[in-house]
Amino acid sequence: MGYRAYRVDYMEDLTNPFVSMYFGAAYLAWLSEYEGRERSLQFIFHGYISGPKNVHLEETCPEWLKFEQILARYERTKSREGSCNII
Repeated sequence: MGYRAYRVDYMEDLTNPFVSMYFGAAYLAWLSEYEGRERSLQFIFHGYISGPKNVHLEETCPEWLKFEQILARYERTKSREGSCNII
């Protein structure tokens, strides 16, 4: 994938929150351009859960519906309150 900011020498290294989040974000970035094509949020979601080769976009799972609800709630909150900047 080309992400080399953190080195993993042992499986236990993945329990480090910074390393775990880094590789989780790297995997999401990789899925977003899987096989050289820009992918939808639904593809990324399903690919993260079951692997990119097991994505069936015509099927709607309860987890995806829940994600859509949460995302819609977040968008409404963000538009009312503005964005949150940590840095």
